[in-house]
Amino acid sequence: MIYFLIPSYEDAPNIKNLAINISKSVKPNKYKIVIIDDGSTDETIKVIDKLSKKFPINRIGYYQNKGPGYAFNIGFRSVIPRLKEEDIVVTMEADSSSDFKKLPSMISKSELFDIVLASPFAKGGRFIGLDINRKILTYTANYLDTLIFRIPNVKTYSSFYRVYSSKILKKALKAYNKNLISDPGFSGVVEFLIKLDKLGAKVCEVPTVLDWRKRIGKSKMKVTKTIINHLTMYQRYFIGRYNI
Repeated sequence: MIYFLIPSYEDAPNIKNLAINISKSVKPNKYKIVIIDDGSTDETIKVIDKLSKKFPINRIGYYQNKGPGYAFNIGFRSVIPRLKEEDIVVTMEADSSSDFKKLPSMISKSELFDIVLASPFAKGGRFIGLDINRKILTYTANYLDTLIFRIPNVKTYSSFYRVYSSKILKKALKAYNKNLISDPGFSGVVEFLIKLDKLGAKVCEVPTVLDWRKRIGKSKMKVTKTIINHLTMYQRYFIGRYNI
């Protein structure tokens, strides 16, 4: 079984395309879509309820917006206990900006690796449609992540688009329990990768194109808050807060 674990905030206009793209990329009856509704106030609940009549999609939600790191922590802790040995978990953004053509290759590689990352920074990967401010933030943060963390074979640290093995996720839940991901913001996905690396995860990357033109609506990232959280993450790393 393939579990698609996807955080969502005010993404009601994107969720239908997301479900369609996923259904075209994997075999029927072999997947489940879990949307972690991060305090949305739009039509997300109604959209998911309508889609659930056609697609294997369900919602985990709460009322206050907390951030994608918080959403992933809730989602992983819900999904991991039901994983069987051969199951995998795919994470991605809810806005359909992910390159679904890469998904079969990523799933195939997950038979040999604990984590498969879709990497816009790998050779052959790229970004499309990033505004100049987001581009500066993305490239600067990724340069610093690569310089500081130095995980072998990793060029992209903050991408949501990943495939995880059941084995590494169960190992992580046992090691970190409720603190699987402690950073509630966008830096939470970087933190999680660091923690999995400390558990000996085997990682590989697949080059991908991240196309922001596909999304409906604007990004919900709060730039100043994200920068502060990222710097705080470095501090936690250096004082050993991510050790097991």
